[in-house]
Amino acid sequence: MAKVTLDQGAFKQSADSVNRVISMVITIIIIVVVLMVVWKIYKAAKKGSEILGQQAGTAIISAQTGIPKERLSFIDSIANQIATHVTKIRFTNIVVSVNENAVIAALNQLLSAGEAKYCSDIFRQNTGLSLLQDVVKGSFNETEMKRVKPEILKGLN
Repeated sequence: MAKVTLDQGAFKQSADSVNRVISMVITIIIIVVVLMVVWKIYKAAKKGSEILGQQAGTAIISAQTGIPKERLSFIDSIANQIATHVTKIRFTNIVVSVNENAVIAALNQLLSAGEAKYCSDIFRQNTGLSLLQDVVKGSFNETEMKRVKPEILKGLN
């Protein structure tokens, strides 16, 4: 029988290349884990700064408009609610339909002309439409216009 001998040099070279691959894989895993941690820290910091910015912005808007901070988020929700009851053609400012009863109910929740103006501004930012021209004057008839509080109508823009 023939005797088989192992070449120690080839075995060592093969082990070195396996060790190199394993160390590269471990390095890549560590880099990925570090990047994931950095990304999570970045997202948390960004969210925290957005909250602080929103609180500062709310305080500034409250001081400028005279509307209490607590009412500002309520008025934002009213503007968003009105937007859900207005259907327009996508990528245009052409109003197709308006749920007049829902819009009137939402508008009558506002307490002053200042709140109506703020609501109009938020509505315009969100939709690109004028609450007064495109929705109220564009869709309401005389009877529906009379159902909205007069001071609210004066504040819309």
